Amino acid sequence: MSVQTSLSFSSPVQDLLDGLLTAHTEAEVHACLDQRGYTCDEHWAPYGGVENNGGQFLNQQASARGALVEKVVNSIDAVLMAGAHERGDLPGSPPASMFAAAERYFGVPGGRLAEITATDRGRLARKSVQVVFSGRKLPGRPTITITDRGEGQAPDDFPRTFTSLAASNKLHIPFVQGKFNMGSTGAVPFCGKEHNYQLIVSRRHPAAPGDSEAWGFTVVRRLRPRADERLSRFQYLAPGGRILRVETDALPIWAAATRGPRRIEWGSLVRLYEYDLPEKSKATLDFTRMLNRRLYRTPVPIQVVETRSFKIDREAIVSGLDTRLAVDAADVVENGFPVEDELTLRGGPAVRVSLIPFKENANTAHWVRASEAVIFTVNGQAHAFEPRDFLRRRGARGVGFQYLARSLLVAVDCSALPSGLIEQLFMGSRDRMRDIDEKRELLEELAGHLRGHEGLRTLNYRRRVTAIRRSAESSEKTDELFRRMIDSSAALAAILRGAGNIPAPVRANGRRGAAFEGRRFPTYLRWRKGGSFLRKRCPANSWCDIQLETDAENTFLSRPVERGECIVAPEGWMKSRKLWDGRLSIRLQPPEGTPAGTVLPLRVKFTWPACLRPLEAHGELTVDPPREVAPNSPGQKPKPGKSSVQPPEIREVRRDGWSDHGFGERSVARVDSEEGRTIVFVNMDNRSLTGCCYAEPARAEELREMYKLATAAMAVSLERAVQEEEVGQADADQAFEAIGDVLVPAVDFAGRIAYADGS
Repeated sequence: MSVQTSLSFSSPVQDLLDGLLTAHTEAEVHACLDQRGYTCDEHWAPYGGVENNGGQFLNQQASARGALVEKVVNSIDAVLMAGAHERGDLPGSPPASMFAAAERYFGVPGGRLAEITATDRGRLARKSVQVVFSGRKLPGRPTITITDRGEGQAPDDFPRTFTSLAASNKLHIPFVQGKFNMGSTGAVPFCGKEHNYQLIVSRRHPAAPGDSEAWGFTVVRRLRPRADERLSRFQYLAPGGRILRVETDALPIWAAATRGPRRIEWGSLVRLYEYDLPEKSKATLDFTRMLNRRLYRTPVPIQVVETRSFKIDREAIVSGLDTRLAVDAADVVENGFPVEDELTLRGGPAVRVSLIPFKENANTAHWVRASEAVIFTVNGQAHAFEPRDFLRRRGARGVGFQYLARSLLVAVDCSALPSGLIEQLFMGSRDRMRDIDEKRELLEELAGHLRGHEGLRTLNYRRRVTAIRRSAESSEKTDELFRRMIDSSAALAAILRGAGNIPAPVRANGRRGAAFEGRRFPTYLRWRKGGSFLRKRCPANSWCDIQLETDAENTFLSRPVERGECIVAPEGWMKSRKLWDGRLSIRLQPPEGTPAGTVLPLRVKFTWPACLRPLEAHGELTVDPPREVAPNSPGQKPKPGKSSVQPPEIREVRRDGWSDHGFGERSVARVDSEEGRTIVFVNMDNRSLTGCCYAEPARAEELREMYKLATAAMAVSLERAVQEEEVGQADADQAFEAIGDVLVPAVDFAGRIAYADGS
């Protein structure tokens, strides 16, 4: 159905708009439309001009969070577009990225919000983009309104912009994020419970091409499938085939934290009535933290306003987690961090890997979630996540930091990857990666890079030593009983034999003395070995490492303000780069097809803003013939050998040691298989065990021994399943907690029956 627009309406239309703007529940919207006769099909047009459009709406983001973030991203795009129209940059000379646009239009140096003050961030947010919570207080669903002072759209253009599907509105504009033209669809299924109402109001910026005389508005709704239909249909309000419009200079649609709404002359409003958001606290808490994570680095800050009946904290400013870490995290992040490394995928440019380990006593819930421990971003927006399991498990696709994983956040900036690879890796919904070879390669390369990071290995090792020291050794009786259990069970022996083959980690470096304290601006950069001129050889089919030393601080190449730059020649050879405690480690890999015998200049350079004289180290790089890969050489897995069956070391953990292992009152046990030994940490203050011992104090010691034996055997079996990726760590933990609730009564009851039967 073709929708024609541009007809002007009278005061009843203004009355309808006023009613929709004052409505904050789905029922109020429906009553507002019904009273004016606008619920009949004849007043509605198919969204995107397609009758069978349910698939586009229902196959977008899997979560309400991701769908809502897309709305905010669209508003950021609109604000940057408005700046471009005001400067006359379109279509001829647009900025190359959204961060370059933020610098040009709003004076944000390098597009990094950490480089402007909190006052300036708040001032910019309050005139750019806001997210307003209204409607029902907890536990009801909030109505969420996203308003921006961006380019806006003319009423005639709604069918080609707001209510279109797969149009190419922003496809060729380099500084915007939204390219798929699906941002208005993913959130609608999470609105309300029956009609999924969404309101859209907009007026064109006067500097932008097109009609800026009137405000246009429409409502989006969902029609559930009839008996002969398979999918819902989605429509937008267009009486007589026309977008509704009002002729007024300004509308009171800009909320304020302490007073009533203010009038604005142009921009856009999208209201999601009774939105099914998982975050149930007030908007300035969990929602704001979620938005900071999802917009890891945003070029424009966002104002969050809570208008429901909360008495304090009515406003928060979202500047992205990258900015929060730079300005607010000094007391909670480990010394020397955050740092940013570079990692090059096969045949592609580098991704930037930010490492943020938090201190043991820090409340990491404010910064990182177990399901989002690794954040993959493109242009600052989260596009996919890996859970904490990735950091805990061992193997080619795991890191093996069991002790550090609970307080480690990793952010991987994929913006520099080729656009074709980004499109292949990330779903258009920007909430997950496709399960393809490119994803597996990325995760394996990332895991290897993290495992080899000296600073992270040191932290994990220190926390492991602390956890073992705080736990108590089990009794000789328990050890003897477990040996007897192994002798009686071939299955348990086989599991333990496999556990013994887990490789030991590399220990922290043996450097002694005071902690490294580098300079903000380094004074030297030199080869660690090889004198003033390094001659390095590199096989044509492999890689080689070069090591330099410097007095630059760890964050020299990653800090948001006065960031340093590392330039490596030959260009395109750098596979990875790490700067830690005065050591710069660079891995070089010849591009495919580089002939043996090639000799190239080797140069590593440090420079920084206002640098008068860059620091350089020079050398020569020679490409050797391809290296033959021998059996069991580095890069190949060794053949498994036989190992004797040894019982695990069982160590008791009490309540005061729970934090070392991430235990709670229902936690049962955790396995540590490193350095050729297997340790089972058993929670001796488990809620179920404590209850059983309280009920039968005369048998308490017997019940504890029974619990330790059963728990240790099950823990080793579950650990094997996790390491072989048969089950995820989080799922294994939840299953173990459920079993732990009945473990002692079940084993005790089974033993009594066997004894009564004379078995």
